[in-house]
Amino acid sequence: MIIDTQKTSIRIQLQKLLFLVILVVFLVLLYTLEMFYTPFLGIERSVFAFIATGMFVAGYTFSYLRDANYFYFNNNSSKLIIRYYSLRPLSSEQNSLEMLKTDFHKFEITEKLWGLQKFLIIYKRSGQSAAKYPPISISILKRKELERLVLELSAIH
Repeated sequence: MIIDTQKTSIRIQLQKLLFLVILVVFLVLLYTLEMFYTPFLGIERSVFAFIATGMFVAGYTFSYLRDANYFYFNNNSSKLIIRYYSLRPLSSEQNSLEMLKTDFHKFEITEKLWGLQKFLIIYKRSGQSAAKYPPISISILKRKELERLVLELSAIH
């Protein structure tokens, strides 16, 4: 089975860019058009600019705290393949985890920030013990994709 969040990742990145462009256009219009020189509904234009910028910063902060990752999962062969990278700005590290299904020991799904962040932790057999891989953010997964991932990983174990 394959889970690929490429379309969702692209949608998230485009939404961030679109909201930034809308904010810039709004601020340019707000400070260049004469109709905004006088208060509108008793509110100065600087208050409108502050509110619009605050909404953008709040949305961007929410996205940053969510820590969404592009996520690719494939277990169609004898290997378990997981590829992921962060959608946060200025993070370009791409990671890949590949292991034989026979080396897979167990997995855990943890939540942080009241369920806003979800992480997948994979354990691999290593001799007599198990090695723990760093957590992988799976916050981007929809509920059905998360359920399918849990079913597939449970079937391997």
